[in-house]
Amino acid sequence: MYDLITAKYAAIMTWIHQANDWPAFTWNSEVLVQKLADTRYRQGRLLGQMTSATAFNRYHRMARLVSGLSRSRY
Repeated sequence: MYDLITAKYAAIMTWIHQANDWPAFTWNSEVLVQKLADTRYRQGRLLGQMTSATAFNRYHRMARLVSGLSRSRY
């Protein structure tokens, strides 16, 4: 799905300001929109997982606290 940049290819890459058409370069909007949409989707999934993990951890910390408090009364 994603292309990896190999060390061989990385060695021949140039900085964006070194491109012949800098700063008047062009791009394929259809490809760019698809990649941005996929990135945004994955970002949302990651944020959701992080939020879920945080809520899960908070719940269990609270459960341990309540459990410890209820035991200390006796």
